[in-house]
Parts: sequence; structure tokens; C-alpha cells
Amino acid sequence: MNAINRHTIQNNRGGFLVLGSVFVVLLFGFAALGIEAGRWFAVKAEMAKAVDAASLAGATHLTNPNIPDKEVFMQQMAQANFPDGLLGTDQHTTFTVDKNDVTNKVTISGSANVLNTVSRALSYAGDSVPVEALGAARLGGAEVVLVTDVSGSMEGAPIADLKDAAQQFIDNFEDTQDRSRFGLVSFASGAVVDYALQKNFHTDLTTAINGLIANGGTNTSEALAKARTNTGYTAYTDEPLNERDDQYVILISDGQPTGFTSVFTRNSSTFTAVILENTAGKVHNKLYNPNAVDALFPSGGVNPLPRGDGLPVGSSSCPGKDPTDDTTTKWWILQDAIYEPSSAHNYYAPLAGGGPEDCMNDRDPDAAGGYIAQTSVRKALDEAALIKAQNIKVYVIGFGSINQSFLNQVSSGPSYRFYASSSSELEGLLQIIANRLKLRLLQ
Repeated sequence: MNAINRHTIQNNRGGFLVLGSVFVVLLFGFAALGIEAGRWFAVKAEMAKAVDAASLAGATHLTNPNIPDKEVFMQQMAQANFPDGLLGTDQHTTFTVDKNDVTNKVTISGSANVLNTVSRALSYAGDSVPVEALGAARLGGAEVVLVTDVSGSMEGAPIADLKDAAQQFIDNFEDTQDRSRFGLVSFASGAVVDYALQKNFHTDLTTAINGLIANGGTNTSEALAKARTNTGYTAYTDEPLNERDDQYVILISDGQPTGFTSVFTRNSSTFTAVILENTAGKVHNKLYNPNAVDALFPSGGVNPLPRGDGLPVGSSSCPGKDPTDDTTTKWWILQDAIYEPSSAHNYYAPLAGGGPEDCMNDRDPDAAGGYIAQTSVRKALDEAALIKAQNIKVYVIGFGSINQSFLNQVSSGPSYRFYASSSSELEGLLQIIANRLKLRLLQ
């Protein structure tokens, strides 16, 4: 190595030492900041846990008369989970509570200063760094309608198990009945609102459940329609979803729909009634009126076949009609744009004719039975869709010979459907739903 190169290296050696010293200081600085930042995040995480726990506890006891000063209670809860000096904070941690008695919402904000050590010594940070966290919870309410199948297949052990399970279910909410509303709809050939949505429901709803009797067909669409329109759900409009009470339908059934409610004409008189199929898939031999019994509609019902123009003796245009026969029944649903047995609806079995005044309508019980069965399912699914469109969640519990594909479509999704091998499992499944709903009351 010549003299010039040796002289150059010796001259640069001092520069390398200076640069090396700078890099070492920078490395120590970054390490210090890393250590401090880790503590900042750890403090923030612990404070977030404290304010979340305090807000949940505060919301839970918002109506507790044994805690007169709710704000102090929530501050003490937060301080118990995050005391002064935790993880190197100073002695001035503060918690501020905001309680809204209208919305039943509580908000807690926490603030603390993390004391810096290494980074402060290296002049990379000040004496402390402020850390804040916010927690909020709302004491929610719920509107829950039990929709229970009490058709003939529920006789015996199933109806007894249903009553026990439903009673255990509402027992879970006895302590929240001052802010939640529960109701009951039962259905067989028709549907009945046994108990409209009300607070302080436990005693009277228990009586309604114990009074359930199993008998008749399975008119699921009528039950869902009455649950939606006749039980008294709150009609929310502009309120954000997180400010609304949760709304639910819980449908319990052991079989597929076998009937539907519609409008019919007989002897020039129009009435609402239920048409049913029997277990063999044929037309049930009677047409049931769920609302009234009178001379037009005798207690034994009327034979739904043959279909015709529905006009009385002397006025009917149907050829070959017995001049003394007044029992033809006009089915207005056959010209309904949604439920007409048209080739446009591939879920319907074909019927000859199809109009409500077509005298030559297919009168074969098997063909008509197929139409009744498919319409019963279609109307139930349509009612379920209307319920879900109102942001009402639909739980389903099926057992026995239930059609799971049908109930899957009724439910609000996979986490809202449960199936049991027998009615003896109802209590456990309803308890799962009760636990979920109880958790949802605190948000």
C-alpha cells in the first residue's frame, strides 16, 4: 500500500468514528422509543378494558335502586380495574362518566399520563405521554314474540314439552321485564294472538302459555302475519339500528305448513277462511272459518270442492250444476298475481283452468292438494320475508317431521336456526337463544 492510500485511510478514520457514534445513539433511541411505545399501548389496552367493564357494569345497574349514585359507582369500577400508577402511569388517572337516562346509555372516558424513562433520558420524548380510552354501553330492551305450533301433531308430549320450554325461556327475562316486551302467537288451522307485546309480562304470559291446546292443521303463514301486524312491534323509522330495541320472532314448529288463509265466495257472500290439505296431500274435506260461525258458514264447515263461480242456485253459469246445489265455492286466490297456479310460477303444480270463476277448474283432489300445499309454503315464506324486511330477526326451532329447507328460508340465517330430534330438546335450544338475547341487552 503506497503512502497516499495510507494517509487517506488515516484521515477517514475519524469520520467513521463520528458516524458510528451517531448510529449507536440512533439505535439506542429507536430501542428506547420501542420500549416506551410498547408501554403506551399496554396502558391504553388496560384502560380500554377498565372503561368497558365499568360501562357494562353501569348499564347493568342503571335501574338498580340500591345504587343511588350511578356515576360514582362507575368511576369506582373503572378505578378498581385501573388504579393510579398502573404500568408506570402518574397518580392523576381520571374517569369521566356521561349517563343518558333517555337512551339508557352510559359513556366513560379515561385519561392517564405514562411516565417516560429511557426515551426521556435520551431526549426522545417528554416527561410523559397522555393516553385515553372510551367505553360505552346501553341498557337495551327487546321485543320478542314466540310463535308456537299447536297443530294436532303437537298433542301429548310435544305440547307439554313446548309449555315447559316456553316457561323456562320467559323465566330468563323476569328481571328485565320492566324494559322488554314479550308476546305469544299460537297457530293450528288458524292463528291467535294469545298475548300482545307488553312489559311486565311474566305472570300473564305464563297463564297464556299454560292455556295452549293442540288441535288442527298448520297455518304458518297466518301465524307469521299476525306476529308481524297484530302483536304491536314498535315501528322504527329514522332511528339508527344501534339505538333500537332488538326485535325477534321465535318460530317453533314440528311440521310443514298445510293450509293458508284466503278470501272465498259462497252464495254471493264473501268471507275469509282457511283451506287445508290432509296428510295424504289431498284437499281437506272442510273449509274452516277462523273468525265466525253463522248460517253461511255452518259449524261443520263446507266442502271446498267443487270450485266454480260461487253463485247461488238460479244464478250459476256453470253447466251441469245441480240446480239444488249451493255449495260451489269461488277461490279468489286463483287469480292473484302472486299465487295463481300459472306456468309463470314453477313452484306450482299445474291446474286445469285456474280462474276463480272457471267452472271447469281441475276438481281432482290430488291436483288441488298440491296447489294448497305449495301455496301454504309460499305464503309463509313471503310473510317471513316481510318480517325480516322490518329488521326483525327470525329464530326457528324445528323438530319431528319438519322440513328443514323450509325453515332455513324462514330464519334470518344459519345462526338463527336450530333442529332437534324430539320435543324433549326444546328447553335446551330455547335456553341457547335466551342466553344470546340476554347478552344482546347490553351493547
